[in-house]
Amino acid sequence: MKKKRRKKKKKVNKEMAVLLVVAGVFVFAVVVSYLNQPKEGKKPSAAEYFEISGIVTEGDIDEHNGLRLYGLNFNITAIEGDAHDITVNSAGLAGMEPWEIGTMVKGKPYYFYLDFASSFVGSWYISRPNEEGNFPLKLQISSVEASGLIKIDVPPPH
Repeated sequence: MKKKRRKKKKKVNKEMAVLLVVAGVFVFAVVVSYLNQPKEGKKPSAAEYFEISGIVTEGDIDEHNGLRLYGLNFNITAIEGDAHDITVNSAGLAGMEPWEIGTMVKGKPYYFYLDFASSFVGSWYISRPNEEGNFPLKLQISSVEASGLIKIDVPPPH
């Protein structure tokens, strides 16, 4: 009777060992597969990838020294490489649809115009200038290669 139990116990132990080996091989294969997946790198920020220049303001300075902005002309340049499926939006202005630029070639400036007058509220108000006399504004720029906010200094209108 003791021999039957031992044989049965040995058989169960062998089956468990085989099952553990199979499970271990499966887990190992899953881990190796996960580690070998191509890693998607973190996108650089829009401030690193794009440059804003040539800013011209359409607007008025009010009696409180604030800027009522109706339009903003500027050049945007991809400085780190070509950029694809680019959209620009004024960060924070409700009722504005993002503007689509499309594709940009590295180093080539593209003229851009943000029309705040056609937005839901009709303009954008910046309450006070910074120490240099310019008005801070954030632009949301997204592309396949980079995305994020770019802070620009909007000069007062001439």
